[in-house]
Parts: sequence; C-alpha cells; structure tokens
Amino acid sequence: MNDFMNALIALVRKDLVLYFSNKRALIITLAAPIAIAAFFGSLFSNSDKKPTRVPVAIVDMDKSAISKQIIVGMKSDSALNVSEVDETEALAQVKKGTVRAAVVLPAKFGEQSSRAIFGGNSKPEVKIHYDPSQSMALAMVRGMMSQHVIKAVTQSMMGGGGSKLIAEARSDVAASKDIEADARKDLLTMFESVERVQKRN
Repeated sequence: MNDFMNALIALVRKDLVLYFSNKRALIITLAAPIAIAAFFGSLFSNSDKKPTRVPVAIVDMDKSAISKQIIVGMKSDSALNVSEVDETEALAQVKKGTVRAAVVLPAKFGEQSSRAIFGGNSKPEVKIHYDPSQSMALAMVRGMMSQHVIKAVTQSMMGGGGSKLIAEARSDVAASKDIEADARKDLLTMFESVERVQKRN
C-alpha cells in the first residue's frame, strides 16, 4: 500500500511540475475564468445604472424667450449634461476635454429663426465648437440641438410671441405676385388658423 501511495504521489508531483512549467497553459487556466467572470459581471452589474450623459456647454448671446426655452429643453434632456457659460469659458472647456461640444446661440437668434420659417430671411448661424476626435458626439449634439430649436420656435410661433410675425407674413403672401392663386389661398388659410390658435392660447 505504501509503495502504491508513493508511486501515486510521485506521479502527481511530476504532473504538477510539468503543468507549472508550461506558462501558457498556466495563464490560460487561471486568467481565462477571471476574464470571463469580469466580462459577464460588467454586463449585468451595471444594468440598473443610468446611461452616461454627454457634457455640453451652451452660450446664450441672444437672451430671448426662444433661446432660453432651448436651454431649458436641453437641460431637461436625459442624454445631455448642459452647463451654461460664456464663450471664452466654453472654448476653454472644449480644449480641456471637459465637454464634448460647445453650442453658441448668436444674438437675435430667436427673431431670425422665427422669420426664417417663412423663407426670404437669412437663417441664424449656430456655432458648435468641438474636439475633432469627438465627431460621433458632435452628430448627436447637432441632432438634439435641432430638435430643441424646432420645438422652441414652433411653440413660440403658435403662442402669442409670433402674432406680429404671422401678421407680417400674411401681408407679404397676400401682396406677392410670385405665388400662385391656389398656393396663396392655402397659405392665407394656414395663417388664419394659426392666429385663431394664438388667440385661444
């Protein structure tokens, strides 16, 4: 019995020596389970956490009702982490990598954007400063910015703030000789409908 046990121990000792001498097999055996556990842990352990919000700086040089509404909408967006700063600080934050992009709303943005809806007026230029390495974040910021701009301008036009612009646009359409009769009639009907909504609001 003792001879059998001695032979078994010697065999096991030999296999262990050979096993530990093979560094590749040792690494695979020990590291693979740890790596797999870490991978699945990262998938399931953070399932209850909120997605990371994209840091964005915004500069309001307009200070109009529309620009303020745009900022309120962006700050309430769950995908964005918005900080309102001046342009110098916004550029500094972009260079430092503190924010992914900096949006600058120019002066008279609200007025120009409202008039641009009906054509014939220059569109306001919104500047977006960004790190070239953040091109994917830039596309996202542009898309969400467009969404909040459209929403703010539309609400302003449907509310009392667009009464004067609607009246001016209706006068321009009525006096225009370049618009066909059917199109002119449809546009005037649309303006009248908008004015009725404004009065109810």
